[in-house]
Amino acid sequence: MDHEFEQGYERARHFFNEHYLDRGMLKWMGYYLSDHTQSIAKDARAQVEIDSRTRKQEMTESEISDILFHSYENTLPVVVQVSGQTIEGTLPEKITGKVLGYDENNAVFIGKQAIIIKDIWWVGYLD
Repeated sequence: MDHEFEQGYERARHFFNEHYLDRGMLKWMGYYLSDHTQSIAKDARAQVEIDSRTRKQEMTESEISDILFHSYENTLPVVVQVSGQTIEGTLPEKITGKVLGYDENNAVFIGKQAIIIKDIWWVGYLD
């Protein structure tokens, strides 16, 4: 059996050394692999979402507290826009979820995040 394997291996080696022309990257020139195109599309969608973020009208702390408390009482989901932006001027992603509670440091728990109430720019009910 080893002899047959060695003969097959030798034939394959001879074919690849003498007859097979590997075009290398030439065969891929101008083509993208599907995982690469999916990655490009995902990045493009993320950039469109970032570019479409707009700053809502600033609310007072009293208005924010009223909406958050009403949401907490009635288990209504909210959407929150926090203050700040990146150096490039990109606004942070909106935070969505139900108000789960408050703590003694003026933080509100929305979904899995704790947010200081003074850091909230705008809050509204989630449709």
